[in-house]
Amino acid sequence: MSRIGKKKISLPAGVALSVTDGVASVSGPLGSLTLDIHPAVSIQVDESIVGIELVDPSSPGLHGLFRALIFNLIQGVSVGFVKELELFGVGYRAAVNAGTLQLSLGFSHPVVFPAPLGITFSVEGSKILVKGIDKQLVGETASQIFRLRPADAYKGKGVRKSSIVRLKPGKSGRK
Repeated sequence: MSRIGKKKISLPAGVALSVTDGVASVSGPLGSLTLDIHPAVSIQVDESIVGIELVDPSSPGLHGLFRALIFNLIQGVSVGFVKELELFGVGYRAAVNAGTLQLSLGFSHPVVFPAPLGITFSVEGSKILVKGIDKQLVGETASQIFRLRPADAYKGKGVRKSSIVRLKPGKSGRK
């Protein structure tokens, strides 16, 4: 049995979890999400405590996986998820227009990135915040924006996933 899978999940106030026909649906103040449950896993809901049990011992990896997925659903509909990206470089700008992200990334043309369903963008100075209730979708959207112009290794110009970037040393002069 998985250590993570054994942990019980407590439902916050305003969040409801129901399991019907192998589909778990979670609804909360920010929205609702669903997840298809593998037949090797069963979910028990007792008032505000959720427990995950492994029905088929031949697939132990699913125990902790589905506990983590259910926890992410609950956290998403109650609090939400945010990924932060940072633009670094002269002339690198971002703006939000009608749900689309408009980026100036040093190309000869502006880059327009439409927001997927359930994702919102906000820009604070040189920081781009990707917000949503689905953890996987928020991370994937932030990764797609990062891939438009990843930070280079020598000057650090481009889109950064975090504020800590390791730069390579340039060529050193002869002594």
